[in-house]
Amino acid sequence: MEARNRNLNDWLTAVRSGQAKLPRFQRFEAWSYSQVQSLLESVLNDLPIGAMFVLEVEGNPPFHPRPINSAPAGGKVSELLLDGQQRITALWKSLQGGYPEREFFVSFNEKTDYEGIAVHSIKVSVRGDRRYPLWLNDPVKLLERGLVPVTLLLPGEEANTKALEWIQAACGEQQADVVTYLMKIQEWRARSPRLISHFSRSLRAPAPPRFLKCSQESIRAPHPSLFSISSRPTLSRPSASPCMIYWRV
Repeated sequence: MEARNRNLNDWLTAVRSGQAKLPRFQRFEAWSYSQVQSLLESVLNDLPIGAMFVLEVEGNPPFHPRPINSAPAGGKVSELLLDGQQRITALWKSLQGGYPEREFFVSFNEKTDYEGIAVHSIKVSVRGDRRYPLWLNDPVKLLERGLVPVTLLLPGEEANTKALEWIQAACGEQQADVVTYLMKIQEWRARSPRLISHFSRSLRAPAPPRFLKCSQESIRAPHPSLFSISSRPTLSRPSASPCMIYWRV
């Protein structure tokens, strides 16, 4: 068992490349939009968001993998995310603009109840080829409301260019304000690549066919005794604990 730090940009790169995926037994995306909003506020305000738990694999993964929701399906997996799926999915989709019915914005004007940076969640509806409310598509009107899309906070050089272009469009004739707004966005962007701790454990499949037994509770509490091996397969679902799962490795 090993604890490490990884910044947000590295997490997103691992998801994009297919290096980090989910084991098939993981539940699907379950967070509400308000939970996504709270997570973004926590990142922007340097609040802890908890550690991830990763299983490092070599060669063929012991569990059938699937990509993070809306992430590319290709790439060779080297990490299975056992705990932290909802947080990584929320960061990936919100920063990529991956919620068709919702957009998230950082507010210049409003604060959280603890006087921190506030994030707004705006419902989006589509009729024909238009997205409503119409002002969502207008940088000038967004800036008048003091709102900046969180997609501009995505780490990387490409997002730098998009942030500059958006601010220039939003300022219109007031180009003298571009530098002021851009500096504020860069300040927010500097917060987003914060380090996210994760625990990792390597797993190599033993030579003879065996069965790996792992409980949901032990996954949630990283501990050296996480994995136990049973040489006899089970053909029925354990009755004592519905959270107990058996995998062949």
